[in-house]
Amino acid sequence: MNTIVSSLLRKTTAAALGLTMIFGMSAATLPVLSEAVSITASAASSVSINATQVTLYGLNSWADEFITIPSSYATRFQLKVTGASNVSYSTNSSYLSVSSTGLVTVKRVTRYSYSLGNGWSYSTTTPDPDKEPIRITQQMDFGTYTVQVKADGQTYNVSVTIKDYAEAYTNKVMDDYLKANITSSMTTYQKLEKIAQFIAARNYSASYSSAVGLVVAGGADCWGSTDAAIQMARKIGLQAWSRNGNRDAGAGSGHMNAMITDGQKYYELEAGYGGTAPRYYYVKERDSLFSYRTVSGGIEVYQYDDQTVPEVLTVPAKIGNQTVVGIGNKFIQQKDTVKQVVLPDTIQYINDSAFNSCYNLTKINFPASLTTIGSFVFTDCRSLTTITISGSNFRFSNGALYQGKTLLYCPNKAITAPLSGTTAIADYAFYYNRNITNFTIPSTVTSIGEGAFGDCSNLTDVTFRTTKLTALPDYCFTYTKVNHVVIPDSVTSIGTRAFDVTGDKSQVLLVGKAGSVVQTYAADNGHQFLDAAKMVKNTSKVSMASALVDDTIKVTASSSGGKAPYTYEVVYKYQYDAQFSDNLLANGGTTAAFPVKNVGAYAVQVTVTDGYGMKVVKSFSITVKNKITPSAALSASAVTLGQSVTVTASATGGFSGYRYSLQYKSPTDTAWQSAVALNTNPAMTFQPTQIGKYSLRVTVKDAKNKAAYKYLTLNVEPLPLKSNAKLSATAITLGASVTVTGAASNGYGSYRYALQYKAPGDTAWQSAVALGTNTKMTFKPTQIGKYSLRVIVKDAKNKAAYQIFTLTVNPKALQNLSTLSATTTTVGTAVTVTGAAANGYGDYQYALAYKFGSATQWTSSVDFSTTAKMTFKPTKAGTYSLRVTVKDAKNKAAYQYFTLTAEPRPLVNNSKLSATTITLGGTLTVTGYASGGTGSYRYALEYKGYGDTAWQSAVPLGTATKMLFKPAKKDTYSLRITVKDAKNKAAYKYANLVVK
Repeated sequence: MNTIVSSLLRKTTAAALGLTMIFGMSAATLPVLSEAVSITASAASSVSINATQVTLYGLNSWADEFITIPSSYATRFQLKVTGASNVSYSTNSSYLSVSSTGLVTVKRVTRYSYSLGNGWSYSTTTPDPDKEPIRITQQMDFGTYTVQVKADGQTYNVSVTIKDYAEAYTNKVMDDYLKANITSSMTTYQKLEKIAQFIAARNYSASYSSAVGLVVAGGADCWGSTDAAIQMARKIGLQAWSRNGNRDAGAGSGHMNAMITDGQKYYELEAGYGGTAPRYYYVKERDSLFSYRTVSGGIEVYQYDDQTVPEVLTVPAKIGNQTVVGIGNKFIQQKDTVKQVVLPDTIQYINDSAFNSCYNLTKINFPASLTTIGSFVFTDCRSLTTITISGSNFRFSNGALYQGKTLLYCPNKAITAPLSGTTAIADYAFYYNRNITNFTIPSTVTSIGEGAFGDCSNLTDVTFRTTKLTALPDYCFTYTKVNHVVIPDSVTSIGTRAFDVTGDKSQVLLVGKAGSVVQTYAADNGHQFLDAAKMVKNTSKVSMASALVDDTIKVTASSSGGKAPYTYEVVYKYQYDAQFSDNLLANGGTTAAFPVKNVGAYAVQVTVTDGYGMKVVKSFSITVKNKITPSAALSASAVTLGQSVTVTASATGGFSGYRYSLQYKSPTDTAWQSAVALNTNPAMTFQPTQIGKYSLRVTVKDAKNKAAYKYLTLNVEPLPLKSNAKLSATAITLGASVTVTGAASNGYGSYRYALQYKAPGDTAWQSAVALGTNTKMTFKPTQIGKYSLRVIVKDAKNKAAYQIFTLTVNPKALQNLSTLSATTTTVGTAVTVTGAAANGYGDYQYALAYKFGSATQWTSSVDFSTTAKMTFKPTKAGTYSLRVTVKDAKNKAAYQYFTLTAEPRPLVNNSKLSATTITLGGTLTVTGYASGGTGSYRYALEYKGYGDTAWQSAVPLGTATKMLFKPAKKDTYSLRITVKDAKNKAAYKYANLVVK
């Protein structure tokens, strides 16, 4: 990483020397003379100045070796003031001089460059007498400055813009080249190749890092070559941007090249490698914006090359015909535009730092294929809240990612402990987590990785519950706010800067076993040490562990060991409270009390803080009970005579060890009678012996024989009312009637009858015969389908019973009324069959089958569905028989037949080239393919060179499908492939071939 930073600093220094990379500047019409717009004072004054805006040109000293400013580009300007007797001039810029007579001239400033070592350097306008400069240059800062003109006590400002003639020169050279070498008929690839040739015609030079340096000095590094490529591409209307090339195989640490698009395709342009002109270059059409390399089992994507990473970045499963199996190192590291990453189900691994510092990444998925992820993958992903996991290799819970029993990452969630059963916390798992404030390492953890809690800048408290941990590795808690920690005796090694926390290291207290590695580490690293045997202990007590509602709990806070003075905090909460109470000892003291008002559990916490700042918390649980409260439930509030009912009793409060009994009063009783004697079974059975209302009493007694009662009511009814009606017929024809004969039994007698119905499709019952004593009821349906008939019988207490019949009303026979859109078509051109039907049972479904020529068997074309529009596409010429089948809701069928004539489809030329670009001496293979027409194809190949007007034969007409073409010179060839069928009809295909 230092190499990259060093490289960037050197390029910044180069920019300060006038070689600033000017990505995206377009050529402008170069002004020959300075602009001059006069100033005229107010009507009350006669002062006039001949210019308000002036443009001048300059050069930095490095360019003097290569170019000079022509006289047509002004380097000075004479200001003239009229109408004033007292005139003076001044400027705020060290890059301008203005004489007492108003002559404005550009000037350079001397800059001294000094080495910082390891490739680093800096520049200044003030020389250092104690250092030898590595470079002394004369420079200008190009921009707009002000010349002040004071005339007769009034101040006027003249804006002077200094432009870099080297940039103007560079734009002119590039514009002239593009005009001479780029034509509108060229493909984008050809245009970019010309741009690459322009760059490759100049040397590689590490001294220059911009297009200006490349053109003016005749050479530049990869940054300068990329700058030129981007500028020239934009000049011809293409989008272009720089691409980080340093992750490519064999590339240098600071390598850069260009990405270019015409809105349809993407291209990578490389002309930045070392060497003297003509240099190596390439223009590569990209099949993806993902850079990738071959790995075992497929390819690994290691970079995304668009101008910005989109908010939702979807990684493809395949690029071309290659499977994406991995995400490479630093894939989109530090890209703050991405919010979601979608991974395909082919990904097997994610390498180190792939998404490191993607600050706005909130969501990513893990496919079931993923088995391995590297270090720093989600470090400082401060917005990551969702990882969707497929398969069982990983688990994401409460903001933390686990693999098996290892916590891999928790980049931003303020968790206080890992999942139960976690045995390991991985390297840098919480690195840069700014939200975590306290953390408990449970008893199951056996290892913590290097830097696991490094740079958790708000972490203040760490508690170790484990006795299985043997090592605290390097940087484990570096740059946290932990100021004291108790380290378990099992730890036998502590790594470099493990507790090099933010702030004064001498204020960090490490507690451990005397003579242990903890004591040695504390002494070696400037921390305090305390023998764990002498640390503060919390000896606080509560007055009772069990209480009743309205009792008062007394808390006595006390401690021993550690270092005085001691402070105490007593808080409590009821089991359903969201948080603890305020400190009951906020005003000092060691005793506190509070009443318990609710049944359940109360939690009490007493915190002791000693003079070291160490806190020890002791927790108590208070169980609160209420007076005995019985409850009981009946299995049914009403039963039929002869049935039993179950009474289920329960109780709360009082003292556990409940017993239950059941008593009753019948409709004629005045005193309670025993049904179930006192016992521990809460489920009790009771069987009434007469019709009417019973009173039931449940008695509950606790372990101390205190009693409570619960009263219930049970209704005993006769046997249920039953309808015994009969239907005269279950199926009729539309227009006929049926008779329903009402009959009933049980209930309370004096029966009345009613008849209701639901027609097909109805959701609600409709009245057919109103409630009355007449047992004969007639019903006449008005539509076909299935009717539901409901007979209602009510007794003397208006209780009802129901009986339902199904009546089928049959329709007329099904008719097929389907139509065909045309009786003649072309092979491959579909015709439409429109299904239609009448009568039957509705809900029609349609199917289409066909026979070709003299075939005897029907072949299905469209399976049964409710879609009436069906298409049929003939695959060969000839006569087809079509059969439309319609089925109704009862699967009854009707048929309709058609005859269709299919004529041959047009001849199509599908021939292919083995390549679009070959090297001189190579051979192109053209493979003839054709479809349509009348079989027996013949093929021919012709060509035209660039500028030719007539086609020349390469391969004469014949039946061979493989045709070879070996061009005789470098050129861009036009190719024409001819195919003819058995009837001598022809089809053509044209293509271009570039021969290098």
